[in-house]
Amino acid sequence: MKRGKTAIPLPPYADAVFCLLTFPLVVSLVYWLTRIACAAAFKGLVR
Repeated sequence: MKRGKTAIPLPPYADAVFCLLTFPLVVSLVYWLTRIACAAAFKGLVR
């Protein structure tokens, strides 16, 4: 039994869409990590 194409060929703009989707995610991740780090450092300074 011969099956058709299992992998759907990605359009050329798929990479750009992927970048647009992952960029905000990475930015928010970095933002929260910096915020948590700053808060921890601030608490350390206050003590």
